[in-house]
Amino acid sequence: MHLQTVINYIHDHKQRIRLIFFEARTRSRPQSWILERCRENMDRINDKSFPRWAREFLNGYKEALFDSMYEHLVHVYVIDGEIVKGEWNNMTENQRDYLRKTPDPVSGFVYKDTMRPYSDDLREHLERVGDEQVG
Repeated sequence: MHLQTVINYIHDHKQRIRLIFFEARTRSRPQSWILERCRENMDRINDKSFPRWAREFLNGYKEALFDSMYEHLVHVYVIDGEIVKGEWNNMTENQRDYLRKTPDPVSGFVYKDTMRPYSDDLREHLERVGDEQVG
């Protein structure tokens, strides 16, 4: 099943989901830690209202993604419905513009500081807004 199909389902049915951002330094963290972190994040959407086929697809996709991240610092972004991984400096200008200008559809967060990892700023924003308002 294609990732876009899952994303379309989520958007069409207005399911609860947070945009998930990961970063990991695999030189200082064992691969098992990375995969466990991945599963913890995916647990946020593992509720009864979320379809089993989409859950299984996303869990498998994220695990495969993390499996390929050995010895890299990787940020994962959702841009225009596509998962993009890589450092900010390796992204296209259009992708950077999207992150600068487009609020997160769930939390309203907009990334502005290119000197910090997107995930750090998002995490702080979510803490300020509070879980009740976000999810």
